[in-house]
Amino acid sequence: MAKKNELTHLAVILDGNGRWAEKHGLPRVKGHEAGAERVIDLVENLKDTSIRFLTLYAFSNENWNRSEEEVSALMELLFSFLDHYGKKMVENKIRLLVTGRRDRMPQKCLDQLDSVIKMSAENFERTVIFALNYGGRQEITDAVKSIAQQVKNGSIDPDAIDEKTVADHLYHPSIPDPDLLIRTSGNCGSATSCSGRSAMLNFILQIHSGLILTRRNSTRQ
Repeated sequence: MAKKNELTHLAVILDGNGRWAEKHGLPRVKGHEAGAERVIDLVENLKDTSIRFLTLYAFSNENWNRSEEEVSALMELLFSFLDHYGKKMVENKIRLLVTGRRDRMPQKCLDQLDSVIKMSAENFERTVIFALNYGGRQEITDAVKSIAQQVKNGSIDPDAIDEKTVADHLYHPSIPDPDLLIRTSGNCGSATSCSGRSAMLNFILQIHSGLILTRRNSTRQ
C-alpha cells in the first residue's frame, strides 16, 4: 500500500518533441526519436521510485490531423520501440497496457502491442500504459455509451448512476487515478489527451522547470 503523499501513478503527456526539433533546425521526426529515448530512460528508472503506474499519452485522436509523413513516422517509431524494447520490459517485470481505440491503428503496431501485452501479463511489478488514438472526451463518451446500453438492457437503474458508475466504465477502471500529470512541452493550453478520469479531478497547476506539473487535489483517502 502506498504511503500518504507517495507518488504511485505518474502520467506524462508526450508533447513538444516536433517543435523542439524545429527549434534546433532538425526534422520533426528527430524530435520524436529523441523523445522515445527519454521514454526508455524514464521506464528503466521506475524501479528506483515509488511509481507503480506510468501512463504515457503518446498519440491522441487529434494527432491523425498531422501530415501523413509525420503520422507514418510516429507509427514506425512505436513499432520499433515495441520490437526492440518489448522483451526488456518483460525482463524488468513491467506490464504493458494500452488505452484508447484500436481503430485506425496500423495492424502491425496492434500485433506488436498485443504480443508485449500478452508476454507481460504475469509476474509484473510495475505497469506502463500507452495512450494511443486516445482522447479524454472520447473516453468519457465511450463510458456514457456503455452505461446507456446497460440502462437500455435493464442491467443498470438510471436513478442509481453516480460518479462511481461513470468511473467504473472508463478505460482500465482498476488502474488508480494519476497522482501527478506532466506535460513536457510546457504549453499551458488544454490537452485533449488528458485522461477522462483526470478531467473529473481538481488540479493545482504548478509551473516548474519549464514543465506543467499537475498534482491531484482529491478528497479520496
